[in-house]
Amino acid sequence: MWFTQPIPEATVALEDATLGALERALVADLDRAQRSIEVAVYDLGRARIGTTLASAARRGVRVRVVTECENRTQARSLLWAELAAAGVEVRDDRSSFAGLGDGCPEEGGEMHHKFIVVDGELVWVGSMNLTSTDLNYNHNHAFRIEDGAVAREFEQEWEDLWAGYFGRAKAPRAPRAFEVGDARFEIGFSPRHAEAGVETSVTRQLVLRSLEAATSSIDLALFALTDAAVGSVLGQRADLVRGVVDATLAAHASSRVPALCSQGAPLFVDNFPGKVHHKLAVIDGAGPSPIVLGGSCNWSAGGFEENDETLLVVRDAALGSLAARHLDELIDHDAHRAAPCCFHAAEAYDVASARCDDRPCVCDNGLDDDFDGSTDEADSGCAAAFSCAP
Repeated sequence: MWFTQPIPEATVALEDATLGALERALVADLDRAQRSIEVAVYDLGRARIGTTLASAARRGVRVRVVTECENRTQARSLLWAELAAAGVEVRDDRSSFAGLGDGCPEEGGEMHHKFIVVDGELVWVGSMNLTSTDLNYNHNHAFRIEDGAVAREFEQEWEDLWAGYFGRAKAPRAPRAFEVGDARFEIGFSPRHAEAGVETSVTRQLVLRSLEAATSSIDLALFALTDAAVGSVLGQRADLVRGVVDATLAAHASSRVPALCSQGAPLFVDNFPGKVHHKLAVIDGAGPSPIVLGGSCNWSAGGFEENDETLLVVRDAALGSLAARHLDELIDHDAHRAAPCCFHAAEAYDVASARCDDRPCVCDNGLDDDFDGSTDEADSGCAAAFSCAP
């Protein structure tokens, strides 16, 4: 299991020359590909990854990519054209919100997967898009799994996408269980249901079942926590819950974070320069049988019932311990030491914010962190430091 190591200075993090350990390992695996590379990714904008895929195609590896239609246009169009010129085959889900996207006329959910299959034997899967932001600026994770049976499971999902079956057009399929070394996996894909007539997706079922099995702790690092069923189960177990949530959606009308806070769960609204883009949980992390949940699937109705997503449930003592330490570092980080349940805008800052020279990084990173159309000092959240209500 790999974690990104975000760099606070966005100008450095987003440079093509910046190369973190996770990206270095991923590129090395792609460079070793001999027969095939199959990619399903919501967003691909990282020049180094594009160059690596193009190089593989030129040396005879069959490289095929499925992506989100809306992310093939505008700023990304040049990279996609370069990939096509190198022989990389590309398809997308043809859809956009309400079918209003330029060149994406169909209405549907997002092709939100983030996985790669190499030579039918190796899988990379997690929460990170193949972008500079997700690799170097946001908090993300990835599993690297060397196992032919697991790879075939991902290839089956990928082949359905390649054939044009996205979102609810995919046939029902129950989650599958695997063993790799000492680790036991369950893998489910959104928005598949286990069988026709089942009311909820396999990914929501996997999350609910895992949460209900907790005996001592539920630690979270989540970009979105808006699903009603998940929020209800967490509320019933609020005494076990703690975590860090991204500021973008924490106070949104659909967020379950305020309700959990009112029930006593210490959830920290992040104050990092980049986003908490994880969809990560560790259950009973201090015990002998920890459970790790990860992948691309946000804990939202869209993530469970509309979008193409992956959710993994992993039972492994060593990996559980590793993920638990990572969550400890995020939850206990000085950046949001002011108080749990301190709701603030994603582009706001306090005295603990990371500094870039003498300025808060979040107000000088060139990114629209809260998706409101305003960036850095133009955003009202950066006008003054925030304070937490008592």
